Amino acid sequence: MSIQRLYSISIVLTALVAVFTHSGAASAINADPIAKISLQAKLFNAKSGTLSADVLAPGAPELFNVVARDDPSTSSLVLVAVALADGKVLPSDARVRLVARERASRGARARTVVDKTIPLGAVSKGGTTHMAFWLPDVGCRAVDLKATLTVARQRISLAANSVIPFACNE
Repeated sequence: MSIQRLYSISIVLTALVAVFTHSGAASAINADPIAKISLQAKLFNAKSGTLSADVLAPGAPELFNVVARDDPSTSSLVLVAVALADGKVLPSDARVRLVARERASRGARARTVVDKTIPLGAVSKGGTTHMAFWLPDVGCRAVDLKATLTVARQRISLAANSVIPFACNE
Protein backbone atom coordinates (compact mmCIF):
# COMPACT_ATOMS: atom_id res chain seq x y z
CA MET A 1 0.00 0.00 0.00
CA SER A 2 1.42 3.37 -0.97
CA ILE A 3 2.14 6.21 1.44
CA GLN A 4 -0.30 8.43 -0.42
CA ARG A 5 -3.11 5.85 -0.04
CA LEU A 6 -2.40 5.47 3.72
CA TYR A 7 -2.43 9.25 4.08
CA SER A 8 -5.81 9.45 2.28
CA ILE A 9 -7.30 6.75 4.52
CA SER A 10 -5.98 8.56 7.60
CA ILE A 11 -7.64 11.84 6.51
CA VAL A 12 -10.96 10.10 5.85
CA LEU A 13 -10.91 8.35 9.25
CA THR A 14 -10.02 11.60 11.04
CA ALA A 15 -12.89 13.38 9.29
CA LEU A 16 -15.35 10.61 10.22
CA VAL A 17 -14.31 10.76 13.87
CA ALA A 18 -14.69 14.55 13.88
CA VAL A 19 -18.14 14.39 12.27
CA PHE A 20 -19.32 11.64 14.63
CA THR A 21 -18.17 13.32 17.83
CA HIS A 22 -19.41 16.79 16.90
CA SER A 23 -22.70 15.78 15.30
CA GLY A 24 -24.26 14.99 18.64
CA ALA A 25 -24.55 11.29 17.82
CA ALA A 26 -22.07 10.33 20.50
CA SER A 27 -23.18 12.89 23.07
CA ALA A 28 -26.95 12.73 22.62
CA ILE A 29 -27.38 9.99 25.20
CA ASN A 30 -27.62 11.56 28.66
CA ALA A 31 -25.99 14.85 27.55
CA ASP A 32 -28.89 16.97 28.79
CA PRO A 33 -30.70 15.06 31.53
CA ILE A 34 -34.36 15.10 30.56
CA ALA A 35 -35.31 13.00 33.59
CA LYS A 36 -34.10 11.22 36.69
CA ILE A 37 -34.97 7.61 37.32
CA SER A 38 -35.06 5.99 40.76
CA LEU A 39 -36.15 2.74 42.41
CA GLN A 40 -38.17 1.73 45.45
CA ALA A 41 -39.00 -1.79 46.63
CA LYS A 42 -41.75 -2.76 49.05
CA LEU A 43 -42.42 -6.18 50.53
CA PHE A 44 -45.92 -7.59 50.23
CA ASN A 45 -46.81 -8.91 53.69
CA ALA A 46 -49.01 -11.95 53.08
CA LYS A 47 -50.76 -12.20 56.46
CA SER A 48 -51.80 -8.54 56.71
CA GLY A 49 -52.07 -7.82 52.98
CA THR A 50 -49.99 -4.65 53.40
CA LEU A 51 -46.90 -3.24 51.76
CA SER A 52 -43.79 -2.39 53.77
CA ALA A 53 -41.88 0.85 53.65
CA ASP A 54 -39.21 1.17 50.96
CA VAL A 55 -36.62 -1.54 51.70
CA LEU A 56 -34.04 0.20 49.48
CA ALA A 57 -34.13 3.42 51.55
CA PRO A 58 -31.24 4.26 53.87
CA GLY A 59 -31.77 2.70 57.29
CA ALA A 60 -34.16 0.02 55.99
CA PRO A 61 -34.38 -3.12 58.14
CA GLU A 62 -32.34 -6.23 57.38
CA LEU A 63 -34.15 -8.58 55.00
CA PHE A 64 -33.19 -11.88 56.59
CA ASN A 65 -35.73 -14.73 56.55
CA VAL A 66 -38.63 -12.49 55.46
CA VAL A 67 -40.38 -15.60 54.16
CA ALA A 68 -40.60 -17.08 57.69
CA ARG A 69 -41.45 -14.12 59.92
CA ASP A 70 -44.79 -13.44 61.65
CA ASP A 71 -46.11 -11.57 58.59
CA PRO A 72 -44.23 -13.42 55.83
CA SER A 73 -43.32 -11.96 52.45
CA THR A 74 -42.68 -13.92 49.26
CA SER A 75 -43.52 -11.13 46.79
CA SER A 76 -42.37 -7.57 46.31
CA LEU A 77 -43.51 -4.47 44.49
CA VAL A 78 -40.83 -2.46 42.68
CA LEU A 79 -41.63 1.14 41.79
CA VAL A 80 -39.68 2.93 39.10
CA ALA A 81 -40.03 6.70 39.48
CA VAL A 82 -39.40 8.91 36.46
CA ALA A 83 -39.05 12.59 37.38
CA LEU A 84 -38.85 14.97 34.42
CA ALA A 85 -36.58 17.98 34.58
CA ASP A 86 -38.32 21.37 34.72
CA GLY A 87 -39.96 22.19 31.41
CA LYS A 88 -39.13 18.79 29.86
CA VAL A 89 -41.60 16.38 28.26
CA LEU A 90 -41.19 12.87 26.89
CA PRO A 91 -42.56 11.66 23.56
CA SER A 92 -45.05 8.84 23.28
CA ASP A 93 -42.37 6.23 22.52
CA ALA A 94 -40.86 6.46 26.03
CA ARG A 95 -40.59 3.04 27.69
CA VAL A 96 -39.48 1.73 31.06
CA ARG A 97 -37.85 -1.70 31.32
CA LEU A 98 -37.22 -3.49 34.59
CA VAL A 99 -34.95 -6.49 34.82
CA ALA A 100 -34.99 -8.21 38.22
CA ARG A 101 -32.53 -11.07 38.53
CA GLU A 102 -32.28 -13.31 41.58
CA ARG A 103 -28.66 -14.21 42.38
CA ALA A 104 -27.36 -17.75 42.39
CA SER A 105 -26.77 -19.48 45.70
CA ARG A 106 -25.82 -22.94 46.88
CA GLY A 107 -27.91 -25.38 44.91
CA ALA A 108 -29.86 -22.73 43.01
CA ARG A 109 -29.02 -21.04 39.74
CA ALA A 110 -29.51 -17.35 39.09
CA ARG A 111 -32.90 -16.67 37.56
CA THR A 112 -34.70 -13.80 35.93
CA VAL A 113 -37.73 -12.92 38.04
CA VAL A 114 -38.99 -10.12 35.80
CA ASP A 115 -37.90 -8.74 32.44
CA LYS A 116 -40.68 -6.43 31.34
CA THR A 117 -40.96 -3.26 29.27
CA ILE A 118 -43.99 -1.01 29.52
CA PRO A 119 -44.95 2.31 27.93
CA LEU A 120 -44.34 5.25 30.22
CA GLY A 121 -47.71 6.88 29.63
CA ALA A 122 -48.55 10.53 30.07
CA VAL A 123 -46.38 12.64 32.35
CA SER A 124 -47.06 16.32 32.88
CA LYS A 125 -44.35 18.80 31.91
CA GLY A 126 -41.70 18.68 34.63
CA GLY A 127 -43.77 16.08 36.53
CA THR A 128 -43.17 12.64 38.03
CA THR A 129 -44.75 9.27 37.34
CA HIS A 130 -44.32 5.83 38.90
CA MET A 131 -44.34 2.49 37.11
CA ALA A 132 -45.12 -0.65 39.17
CA PHE A 133 -43.59 -4.10 38.67
CA TRP A 134 -44.57 -7.20 40.68
CA LEU A 135 -41.84 -9.65 41.73
CA PRO A 136 -43.37 -13.03 42.68
CA ASP A 137 -41.61 -15.80 44.59
CA VAL A 138 -38.74 -13.78 46.10
CA GLY A 139 -37.42 -13.38 49.61
CA CYS A 140 -34.41 -15.62 50.22
CA ARG A 141 -31.85 -14.59 47.60
CA ALA A 142 -30.63 -11.10 46.73
CA VAL A 143 -32.36 -9.59 43.69
CA ASP A 144 -30.44 -7.30 41.34
CA LEU A 145 -32.63 -4.57 39.85
CA LYS A 146 -31.97 -2.55 36.71
CA ALA A 147 -34.53 -0.05 35.44
CA THR A 148 -34.01 1.65 32.10
CA LEU A 149 -35.92 4.55 30.55
CA THR A 150 -35.58 4.65 26.77
CA VAL A 151 -36.82 7.13 24.20
CA ALA A 152 -35.83 5.77 20.80
CA ARG A 153 -36.51 8.88 18.71
CA GLN A 154 -34.37 11.08 20.94
CA ARG A 155 -31.67 8.44 21.55
CA ILE A 156 -32.14 8.75 25.31
CA SER A 157 -31.32 5.93 27.69
CA LEU A 158 -31.23 6.44 31.46
CA ALA A 159 -30.76 3.68 34.05
CA ALA A 160 -30.95 3.05 37.78
CA ASN A 161 -29.57 0.00 39.58
CA SER A 162 -30.09 -1.41 43.05
CA VAL A 163 -30.18 -4.66 45.02
CA ILE A 164 -32.88 -6.01 47.30
CA PRO A 165 -30.60 -7.73 49.84
CA PHE A 166 -32.74 -10.74 50.76
CA ALA A 167 -31.04 -13.59 52.66
CA CYS A 168 -32.15 -16.80 54.40
CA ASN A 169 -30.62 -19.64 56.36
CA GLU A 170 -29.80 -22.30 53.82
